[in-house]
Amino acid sequence: MKYLFTILVILLGLTFSPPVHGQSLNQIQWSDIQLSTQSGDYLKVIDLLQLMDIGKADSLQYFKTLAQSHYRLGDYFHAKENAHAALKLESKEKSMLSLLGAIFDAEFNLPKAYKYYAMLLETDTMNPYYYKLNARIQMKAGFKVQAFKSYAKAYKLNPKDMMVVSELADLLLESEQYQQVDSILDIAAHQDSTNIQIILAKARSKYQQKDYPAVTLTIEKTFGKIDLPDYYIKMLGYAYLQIDSVDQAIFWLERLVHANQKEFVHYYLAIAYDKKGDSKASIFHYDLAIRKSLSESIDRYYAEAAQIHEKEGNLRSAIKYYQEAVHYQQKPQYLYALALLADRYYKDKNIALRYFNQYIKTDEDHPAFMDYARKKSRYIREQLHSSKQTLN
Repeated sequence: MKYLFTILVILLGLTFSPPVHGQSLNQIQWSDIQLSTQSGDYLKVIDLLQLMDIGKADSLQYFKTLAQSHYRLGDYFHAKENAHAALKLESKEKSMLSLLGAIFDAEFNLPKAYKYYAMLLETDTMNPYYYKLNARIQMKAGFKVQAFKSYAKAYKLNPKDMMVVSELADLLLESEQYQQVDSILDIAAHQDSTNIQIILAKARSKYQQKDYPAVTLTIEKTFGKIDLPDYYIKMLGYAYLQIDSVDQAIFWLERLVHANQKEFVHYYLAIAYDKKGDSKASIFHYDLAIRKSLSESIDRYYAEAAQIHEKEGNLRSAIKYYQEAVHYQQKPQYLYALALLADRYYKDKNIALRYFNQYIKTDEDHPAFMDYARKKSRYIREQLHSSKQTLN
């Protein structure tokens, strides 16, 4: 009620002290308020404001300062109340439009945040910061086309804003416009070759383009400058793996095994250890990838682990892993591999025959494999029929 009464009094232009005395006293108080604001003592700012005699000349500054102080203290209710009071006096007051946009953004009220940032942009359509504010809200609201346009306008007006460059690069990457991405990142890097944000954006671009040597060279520029986020460690480890720097891949990927990572880290480590010739470690990480996996890739993990077991001569485990792969995805190549392994491992050729027949039914477009499977199936049937006649 106290705030509402104060607002009503000021909006009506009422004052309870002689104008001359009030003006002189206010000048002193505004000076104290400015000092308290500069030192971040917003509670004192509010106390000083509430002691003032406010006339029409001071009312807009009064509401603006109260709104900003309450906002700094996290009191969004009174910040909004005073910001709205300021806008009743000056409907295009930029700092209050920006403040309300920020508050509603923080409260996840995106429609209202969007409203006030759009009003802010209307006051100055040549301000790149206002375009950036609008773009951020548009991105949060899922309006990527509008966000792209806003970021593009912000970039055109101020190409030195590295946050805008990074966000614009990500949007261009989504549409695979690699030439434009590399162009704006090269310009930004020329302006500031040490900017970590731009270096990492360039790494994302090169990674998406599968230019793995460039990925490693780019991320290596950050060494000793930042603690590399897990996302980029995984990217770096995978890039090293692709260029056969196996020891480097293992070094970086091993840093993530205790970081509650998904199965992909273990999957990449399994591949790396296999390349290194450490089958035991490879199978260990394939098993961890399988245990952690909730993705559509689990069949591949089982199948590739099966290949390691087969290479080690452990046909029984290889069959078991291929059976699990088939359980998740009945891919023709898994059935074919199972049929071959079963033929080698089991004395009972009915097992191999079953897998060969399942493979033949898939009608896979691989003539050589399909031809062999049909011939092998006929041969096993003939052998089984012959053995039955012999027993009789």
